[in-house]
Amino acid sequence: MRNPSVSVIVTTYNWPEALDRVLSSLCAQQYRDLEIIVADDGSTTETEKVIAAWKEKSPFPLIHCWQPDEGFRAAMIRNRAVAIAKNDYFIFLDGDCVVRPDFVARHVGLAEKKWFVAGNRILLSKSFTEEILKYKFAIEHWPLTRWAFKALFRQCNRFSPFLYFRLGAARKLFFSRWQGVKTCNLGIWRSDFIKVNGLDEDFTGWGFEDSDLVVRLQRAQIFRKSGQYAIPVLHLWHPNQDRSLAAQNKKRLNKTIKSTHILAKKGLCQYLVPPTEKPSAKAIRIKNWKCHIVCQEKYYSTEMESLFQNIEYYLKNPLKVLKNDFPSSVVLTEIEGKLCVIKSSKARNSFQKIRHFFARSRAKKNWLNAHKLLHLGIPTFTPIAFMEKRWGPFKGASYFICSYIEGKSALEYFKCENEFLKEKCFPVAKNITNMLKKLAQHWISHRDINLSNIILVENEPWLIDLDSMREHHFKMTAKHAAIREYERFQQNWVDALGTEDEKKNLFNLFFGELKLVQK
Repeated sequence: MRNPSVSVIVTTYNWPEALDRVLSSLCAQQYRDLEIIVADDGSTTETEKVIAAWKEKSPFPLIHCWQPDEGFRAAMIRNRAVAIAKNDYFIFLDGDCVVRPDFVARHVGLAEKKWFVAGNRILLSKSFTEEILKYKFAIEHWPLTRWAFKALFRQCNRFSPFLYFRLGAARKLFFSRWQGVKTCNLGIWRSDFIKVNGLDEDFTGWGFEDSDLVVRLQRAQIFRKSGQYAIPVLHLWHPNQDRSLAAQNKKRLNKTIKSTHILAKKGLCQYLVPPTEKPSAKAIRIKNWKCHIVCQEKYYSTEMESLFQNIEYYLKNPLKVLKNDFPSSVVLTEIEGKLCVIKSSKARNSFQKIRHFFARSRAKKNWLNAHKLLHLGIPTFTPIAFMEKRWGPFKGASYFICSYIEGKSALEYFKCENEFLKEKCFPVAKNITNMLKKLAQHWISHRDINLSNIILVENEPWLIDLDSMREHHFKMTAKHAAIREYERFQQNWVDALGTEDEKKNLFNLFFGELKLVQK
């Protein structure tokens, strides 16, 4: 798998002199596929001036993410910064932590799917910190011999973290330990951070929001990998933060440890997904011997109840039949003045009936996969409800209800001969490519990718028909799935648009970039 693109998220609050040194060290990084986001928890204009000055000199994109000063809200500003980050891998850093030029490169060397990397700190003394800030020393470039002298004269608390050792499997010895992990030096995949809904913003004031994150990550089977003897940060001295809320935060952490939840109650998803598309965390659930119904609370009504009771009537009397291919059918209907889609799935034969008894229904797959894509920021329909008919523990027909996406399918778009003569075709193809690359980077395969399953809304692609979608847990299977996905998409293009060399060449021109994802 290729090296990931990296977003370094630097948290700061009203210490522009320290931030200046941190940005100096980040701009000297050897790793080039990088963006820097300053997560500013309400600093004054002095900090803005420092960022503006470095923006002109930085070889990497430098973004300032700011929120009003309403107390210590590090969890919130980090979530906000993640929401605007564009890259695959996040490195969290504090605005008082200077890094050496190989810091990001070494973090990337340790990055591994389903693992987060916890680094450590070297604490600098008060007098040494004052000296660094006064004379703007570029300490990130100092040789190890100079640091050995600083350690000898107690201007830094230890020298050993500067040493580099390839520890291999030993880095995973304490995979389940949550203590000691800090967001001043933490590497984590975007997909893993999103999976737990980021940091919990109920943690305000100093302390324990990073511990809460780690506990939930480990509960989601994302484990700790040690970054010791590889990725130290140089921590500038400062007085202790106000810890008046530490006891309250410790109680919240203990509650998390005793619970079983994985998602932050107030976390990242509020910034990732537009409010009109964000699935509700609350759902109405009805389960008995005859049916299993799950419906988003905000959509549950008497008319929705009527639909559940007479769903076959709605299927036989739709506004429009979108697809009628036994054993599945898709129809357009109206519920409380809003256009909705109902997708029914039934068994084709006796063998399928037996399989349906025990397997996860297509309706439930659509429901779960739609939520997954929305949390990843990939546009798709809003899941409203699903219903399974049952005979005790055995499943029968299933029905999925979702919002209707008004747009043109990619098949209709590219079939129009005139579109090939217009330059607007290229940005549309680029948007589709970016969406499919994002799926592959999160180890997700659609498994039925074709032009008909991509709806264009103002030239932005929306993905539909998610019941075959799968998230892979191993790099090799994800790689093979990406190869099959590309081949399937290419074959669909040829089948739908013709076998002429011109059309084939256009596919390579538009979507050839997808081949890179397979490497």
